[in-house]
Amino acid sequence: MTKTAAINHRWWLAAEPAAGLVASCDDIARREIWRTRDLLTSWRLYGGRKWVNLRQIGQTRDRGLSTSDVMVRFNAIASTVETLVARLSKSRPAPQFVTNGADWKIRRQTEKLNKFGKGVLHSSRFYDQLDGFVRECLVAGTCLVKFCIDEHAKKIRAERVMPWEIFVPPWEAERGVPRTLMQRTPVDREALREAWGTGDGKTKRLAAIDASASSADVRDASVGRFEEGADMVDVYEGWHLGCDGGPGRHVIAVSGGLLLDEPWKPERWPFAVMTWDEPPNGFWGVGVPSHNESVQYEINNLLQKVQVSIHLHAHPPTFIDSQSDVPPAHITNEAGAIIKLPPGSSPPTRVVVPIMSPEVYQHIETLKQSVYEREGVSMMAATGVKPAGLDAAVAMREYNDTMSERHMVQGRKLEKFAIDAVEVCLDLAEMIPGFEVDTMDRKTNERLKWSDIKVARDAFVLQVFPVASLPQSPPARKQYVSELAQAGWITPQKAMALLDMPDLEEDSDNTNAALNVIRSQVEKILDGAKAMAPEPRANLPQALEYSVGVLLRETANGAPEDVLEQLRRYVAQLEKTAANAAQAMQAAQAPPPSAQMPAPPQPVMAAPPIA
Repeated sequence: MTKTAAINHRWWLAAEPAAGLVASCDDIARREIWRTRDLLTSWRLYGGRKWVNLRQIGQTRDRGLSTSDVMVRFNAIASTVETLVARLSKSRPAPQFVTNGADWKIRRQTEKLNKFGKGVLHSSRFYDQLDGFVRECLVAGTCLVKFCIDEHAKKIRAERVMPWEIFVPPWEAERGVPRTLMQRTPVDREALREAWGTGDGKTKRLAAIDASASSADVRDASVGRFEEGADMVDVYEGWHLGCDGGPGRHVIAVSGGLLLDEPWKPERWPFAVMTWDEPPNGFWGVGVPSHNESVQYEINNLLQKVQVSIHLHAHPPTFIDSQSDVPPAHITNEAGAIIKLPPGSSPPTRVVVPIMSPEVYQHIETLKQSVYEREGVSMMAATGVKPAGLDAAVAMREYNDTMSERHMVQGRKLEKFAIDAVEVCLDLAEMIPGFEVDTMDRKTNERLKWSDIKVARDAFVLQVFPVASLPQSPPARKQYVSELAQAGWITPQKAMALLDMPDLEEDSDNTNAALNVIRSQVEKILDGAKAMAPEPRANLPQALEYSVGVLLRETANGAPEDVLEQLRRYVAQLEKTAANAAQAMQAAQAPPPSAQMPAPPQPVMAAPPIA
């Protein structure tokens, strides 16, 4: 008790916070050693291995397989997790910025923020790693993604964080909303020296790194022994959020001293957090292995007993009458063997007894089903088998919607996860001078500068929508093409072309190419460009309808008069181009004028007779 009282857990208030941060983080790690053990158990159950080594809790075993390692196991937890990963990661949540009573300029900037948000998630590789983030959330119960600033490239990158590296004060996290978060990560000493060995104060920082002791818990993940030749240093990073509009504090330290101390202005940590099941209290979520640990152990235990019984009963015994004088060497596995019996003796009897009671196999299947039912996964979904008679694409989509209702809460958490990621990226964009991002749009490939679209946080609210995806399998796509043809949205000739190898995205792009050209020109006008000549090969009636709609909409939204004037000029040019095209078509369709026929010759009048 005396040792705990001596620790300054309010390290953000100290003039020299390094020692307090290191001591506070280490003390919470000792208090929550149970959480690291739970994580060890969860990853072991998911991975199907006897031991999966984590920091400070690794267990040593030889490379040789023990008896329990070679026992048959059915990993219902891993099967459930992978099924849920495939289901939840099918869509990529897209952030949507919605204005709240803003003027035209703010609304226009907010429209660009939609592209900016998607672009920054793509460029940070958040979407690329989303499957792994969801898997970690399912196994560990909580997933934390850290967004870091790459100073050299002036980029933001998403970085996976091991859940056992994060610590929050339990007295702050009782209601799930702590204001302090700490991370302890082992880093190679030379890499640390290279990262912090430049700039002002480098001498002091390098001295702190050299004075830090090597981490004593570095282990090889495969065999659990100490890594030979490794020189790792624990790096402690802590954030404390400010209150009442005041800044918080951000500190990076090693056991030897301070590396960084700066104010932290954002209202959130640089982490996006997602939990699978909310705990009754506290910060850390509950994952699939924690729910089904006892069931998985029971499945393993029963399968091991079945395997032992199979080995014992693989060669059934043969009973021979002791008075029959039948040589045992004559009892073989040879097909069609002939065994001569003395007169009056009984033939040998091979007794095949049941290996296990049928109730044992039924109980194993019941336990498997209970794991799937607990997590809302059907046996068919886990094994990739569709229900019998469910062949139509409409029926399949309805079935998938029904199956997804069980995980509606988790789906909303995934959407909130994407919102948190965008919020963190906006905070970090403020810290990077001249930060810009590629919108990752294959049609325009536009780069947006944060300084040009920066909007006050109270001017918009963030929503998220899942990105709709077309059917992915060829049979489902072909069924979808047939539905489009039956609805009259595509011609039978186009349907026949798509049935060979459906590429619905490319066909959609080609179909909408004419309208996309007009949209691109209108977007440039809204951004301040002068009215340009419209594309004469575009669908002019459709382009005119779209442009007039934009003009009326922006007039109602209070767009500046110079923008409206350019839109009017563009509409006028479209009207003129459409009129000229109509005249040319009318002239082409008019019947050619008939050729002038020569006048018929006048009849020759006979000369009057001469009197």
